[in-house]
Amino acid sequence: MDTSLAAPYTTAFGFERTVGPQIGAFLAGLRARRLLGVRVGEDRVLCPVAEFDPVTSAATGDLVELEPSGTVTAWTWVDPREGWDEPIDSPYAWALIRIDGADNTFFHRVDTGGDPARMTPGLRVRVRWAADPVGSIEDIVCFEPPAEPPVPGATDPGAEIGEPVATIEAPFHVDYTYVAGVGRSVYLRGMAERRFLARRCPGCHQVYFPAPDHCARCLQVLDAPFEISGTGTISTFCIVNLPFPGQLVDPPYVVAYINLDGTGNKLQHRVLEVAPDAVAVGMQVEPVWAPETDLEPSLASVRYFRPVDPTLRVPVADQEARDA
Repeated sequence: MDTSLAAPYTTAFGFERTVGPQIGAFLAGLRARRLLGVRVGEDRVLCPVAEFDPVTSAATGDLVELEPSGTVTAWTWVDPREGWDEPIDSPYAWALIRIDGADNTFFHRVDTGGDPARMTPGLRVRVRWAADPVGSIEDIVCFEPPAEPPVPGATDPGAEIGEPVATIEAPFHVDYTYVAGVGRSVYLRGMAERRFLARRCPGCHQVYFPAPDHCARCLQVLDAPFEISGTGTISTFCIVNLPFPGQLVDPPYVVAYINLDGTGNKLQHRVLEVAPDAVAVGMQVEPVWAPETDLEPSLASVRYFRPVDPTLRVPVADQEARDA
């Protein structure tokens, strides 16, 4: 019987990246509601543009203006989930579109009014521009079948492009469900009981914590779980000096790989209650558990590790103390 634990997770971070001169000019063109391509060699045009030829790695050439229209070559239908921040109200397609005059394909949304029957390879589409373009790929809201008659003022080939875009914001956000599997669910349930539950391979005798279902060396099914102490030895570490969102203590502090006693693999965790410059490879450490009310089937039930030697310890404020 499968008794795997599962939980929703979110991976999210934001950063700003620079763009090259060709891509910067392409984005500036979108800001002016003009679609630009770039020449590659003597007889090819790319849109979206690239700084270098993807085949030869040579620098790309002159920018050329293209009509903001093209032909769908392939597509997949999307039914947005509740909570998604979408610029289109109805279901739509993600498609590969060959822009007129270009030799590659453009990956973007296609809006057919929520009707998947209208999507087909060979469908002619045209750009729908954002109301307030800023120099981003999102200045193209989507592509759509062209209106009959064409919408006046949909694009302005005489608009001033202006200075190239130098940097763009590129946030990343993924919501997903992590399924732990039967083996790792045993270890997670142990965490909620303040127990380190390991498993041993009957063939090579490797001991794992956390343990999968099968040995990574010889692929045999691991033996039944057994409890270990949770103490261990630092094998390598780094000192975190820079602040970032989500930290439970203020820098500087130590993150280490710990060889738990009796096991053959390593566990990564914070090492606190010790001056960072006093941490050393070979230091013996022990776990510090969360209060009973905060225990959960997660490694977060171990707040951190600290030196076994009490003479090395210094006070540390955990998250609750700092937020109080």
